[in-house]
Amino acid sequence: MDPYSFDFMVKDRIQELVGEAAGEQRMANSKKRHLTTWLTTVIHLWTPAPSETRDSVEEHEEGVSA
Repeated sequence: MDPYSFDFMVKDRIQELVGEAAGEQRMANSKKRHLTTWLTTVIHLWTPAPSETRDSVEEHEEGVSA
């Protein structure tokens, strides 16, 4: 085998691996972004709005003072 063609094959394979790693990193970033968005939505839906929290505190205070 010609040493130059072997060198070319090695460099070509390295470029393929670099491309695969970059693609996997983009996919991981996309999955992370999707998970972050999903978790933020769940937390937002699960957490009561400030007005709901204030109303429940006022109801509790009325019940305690009664």
